[in-house]
Amino acid sequence: MAQRICVADFARRYGTPVTSWHPPVSKKKRDELAITYARDGYALLEAVYDKTSPAWLAELPAVDVLRLVLLQDYTRVIHAGGREVIRRREKAPEGDGLRPGRTRIASPYDTDARWGGKRDTFWLGYKLHVTETCDDVPPCGCGLPGNPAGARSGHAPGCPAPALPNIITHVATTDATVTDNAMTGPAAARLIPSMPGPPPSR
Repeated sequence: MAQRICVADFARRYGTPVTSWHPPVSKKKRDELAITYARDGYALLEAVYDKTSPAWLAELPAVDVLRLVLLQDYTRVIHAGGREVIRRREKAPEGDGLRPGRTRIASPYDTDARWGGKRDTFWLGYKLHVTETCDDVPPCGCGLPGNPAGARSGHAPGCPAPALPNIITHVATTDATVTDNAMTGPAAARLIPSMPGPPPSR
């Protein structure tokens, strides 16, 4: 490996734990660093797949993740003179196009995690879909001031309003790109009891 990559440069760039690493402030520096990372990745893959390297290196899961991330995020062209040109992939039509978010690897630590967003919240990971009953709440009968009909707290003993809690009927975990309405049908299907078939003929 030391014959194919600069170990000192790799140690300097990747020796800092990710929890204490801070990206450059300027966009230009961040873009330059992204290309440097890609160049290092390709150099590492070439060393791994070299015929003189141990065959088991290519079978490491981390090596396959690195290969897939490089393919999805960068383009690489080696010209006749040996000059290497690496560019970040950009959205079409201006760029070469990006894979859909539902299939893009977003974290090397969890290759199934995806970026999700809902309103002003964005996260990397998964989405939990919860279905619950929505029965009408009995009207408030306690007559206490400040308790509108349907309120569930601050009621007098015996008031029927807080007597009907919502019951969770279905829970599903998906990747973060799955929309809520995409799970409406599957959740409803789980609520329909299976119909018994005709009795077996004798």
